[in-house]
Amino acid sequence: MDFLADSHALINASSLRLACHIVSGIDLILEIYFLYLVLNKSTPEMQVYRIFLIVGSLSNVFVSSVVGVVAAYVPVLEQLSHGVYVCFVSKYLYGTWSVVAYVVYSVFMLLQLQIPLAMLFYATAVVCWPKVYEFYMTPKMIPLIVGFCILPSCILLPLALRTQVEMCFWFDAHLPALTFLGALVGYGICFTIAAVFLLTMLITFLKNTRANLSKATIRLVKTIVYNFSISIGTLLIMYIGPLIFLTFFLVLGDAGDLEYKQLGLSILFLNLCYYSSVGTIVNIAITKPYRRAFMRQVRFVTMKISPTQTLSTST
Repeated sequence: MDFLADSHALINASSLRLACHIVSGIDLILEIYFLYLVLNKSTPEMQVYRIFLIVGSLSNVFVSSVVGVVAAYVPVLEQLSHGVYVCFVSKYLYGTWSVVAYVVYSVFMLLQLQIPLAMLFYATAVVCWPKVYEFYMTPKMIPLIVGFCILPSCILLPLALRTQVEMCFWFDAHLPALTFLGALVGYGICFTIAAVFLLTMLITFLKNTRANLSKATIRLVKTIVYNFSISIGTLLIMYIGPLIFLTFFLVLGDAGDLEYKQLGLSILFLNLCYYSSVGTIVNIAITKPYRRAFMRQVRFVTMKISPTQTLSTST
């Protein structure tokens, strides 16, 4: 219990809010730089891919702005006789505005899952389904992609709001919480099946047939596969996996485990604050044109700084 008390003291409300402020501010600067790379350093074959990257980066901006800057939520637990209340206390927003900010955050957070899957479908269409790829390049595909990206929000968000009173969510073993949890697990299963199917097709095709593909196309498809695998893996490790485990723990855990629940929720929320930054750094690292541009800029800055350091040393 001493360890729990010390940990809870370290992750108190003011410290958690300050940490999210700092990380979200860094992420907003990083996203601006990433958008500069996408708009100025993308190669011609990345024409469609960079649209996905721009939308993904803008969704990161909205998530970081809501979580760490505009609303500055801090999660607080209250143990009841039947279940647990999880309240998101905002420093700056109250009432309806706090709920609106939560809805905006939820939509864009789910976009961070759907956009990589849409990119993976695009990569599969490029190498495996020529007719689908031709349709993909027409304006008719835009409403389908938009509908695909917001579909989980249309299903999961109303179920989540059924457990909500203002900005407090009631997790217990009754129907609303279990329905939301079941929908969340069902979405995860559908997402996994679709991802495994598309990845299997891509990997099999790239191993067996490369005659009709240019090196640039192969490189682009590999980049999308790496991007998807690392981004989703990071999201699963940092957020989705702990979220599902914590939700089960909130619904089914003992009433005496409040300290563990509060500590787990605080750590999960801190992970959420810097997840967007991790995803953006991964995108820069695995996308060759952006990585090269970043390294050139680092060398340029280093060369500018080095003479100053040499002069100061000699003085």
